[in-house]
Amino acid sequence: MVGRDDPLDFTVWEALHRELDCLAAHPQPHLAHRPQLGEPLEDRGDRAADRLIGMEQATEQGNRIHTAYALNVLGSIARYDDDPRRALLLHTQALAIAHKIGEFWATLWALDGIATALWAQGRHQLAPRLLAAVERQQRETGHRRPPAERDLHVRDVAAVRARLSADQFAAEWRAGEAMSLEDAVAQALAAS
Repeated sequence: MVGRDDPLDFTVWEALHRELDCLAAHPQPHLAHRPQLGEPLEDRGDRAADRLIGMEQATEQGNRIHTAYALNVLGSIARYDDDPRRALLLHTQALAIAHKIGEFWATLWALDGIATALWAQGRHQLAPRLLAAVERQQRETGHRRPPAERDLHVRDVAAVRARLSADQFAAEWRAGEAMSLEDAVAQALAAS
């Protein structure tokens, strides 16, 4: 799991903030250009207040897609900041919105975030199931993670695998791969 001492911390943090910036500015956030690591930032100032105001405005305007994506980004930032309780709360809120409106990508992101937050809180059984369910959905739809997200996911799965016995990990992973998206969402919301 990513933490403050991780060698990629700054680049991950930077990518998450860029993600929120581009999503906030795009009328259809799931189609927005997502800056890649290494692209220059236009403003390195702290714009967290602006982001939260933008999220509140999106909610007031009924733009639940933007709200779901913004909550996921904020959840990922909380995860980076080693605050799994806040990450779980934000990703759970994102999941409730995204799944209700049928926003597939935001739903997967939220499930992934919930899995890592649960893992960080020591709730080890559901985490590998949710990670496997997300991977299955991505495989079936052809969705590919951006490189920074892919690297984090590989590390998260490796951390989960390292803490469980091989048999336990395999059993939980198989259970997750067998779950439907509806089951994964229901279990994630129930655990939150």
